[in-house]
Amino acid sequence: MPEAPPAHVWRPIAALSEADLKATDDHLPALMAAWEEVRADLNPSKVEDFNQRRNREWAIETGIIEGLYTLDGDRNRGETKSLIERGIEASLIPSSATDKSPHLVANFIRSQVEAIEWLFEIVRSERPLSTSVVRELHALLTRAQEHVDGADQFGRPTLVKLEHGRYKQQPNNPTRSNGSVHQYCPPEQVASEMDRLVAMHSEHLQRQPKVPASVAAA
Repeated sequence: MPEAPPAHVWRPIAALSEADLKATDDHLPALMAAWEEVRADLNPSKVEDFNQRRNREWAIETGIIEGLYTLDGDRNRGETKSLIERGIEASLIPSSATDKSPHLVANFIRSQVEAIEWLFEIVRSERPLSTSVVRELHALLTRAQEHVDGADQFGRPTLVKLEHGRYKQQPNNPTRSNGSVHQYCPPEQVASEMDRLVAMHSEHLQRQPKVPASVAAA
């Protein structure tokens, strides 16, 4: 039986077109202006409490999206809400609410909360985006994770040691249910591609007129 064609073929990163660079959402500047007007009148302690709950929610969602653990679902919304409102404690996670050890899940979430807080500090301090920032962020996000799912040369599931803060050393092209492969950047190209991405971002910041933040982020 012939192999299915790749579902996605990797290509080197390409710069945004002039049309892309001019695209923007007209609502974003207005929202930012409105936020600046009301921010000074807000209770700082309530804002900080909101930020902490938001960071915990983002961290939980990140772990679920990445497949690190299962947690959410109709019967588990109470547990998720407790973690968001009360803090990340293993005692708030019943063993029946997840497919991993509650202590491991709590460690995953704590690591990602710290990574989110660190990222906001990077923005506040106006530290330029660099490959070292990307590697530091990766190390923080994955600190509690020792392995990732992989496959051996025969396609059998196996665990691969996760190198924190380092670019991948092995291919990670997932196979879809129809047998086709989604190709990601080859390991030997990652460093140069990251350099290109950071250089493009730097160019966006220096352009006049300035590239809208929403477009640069995309």
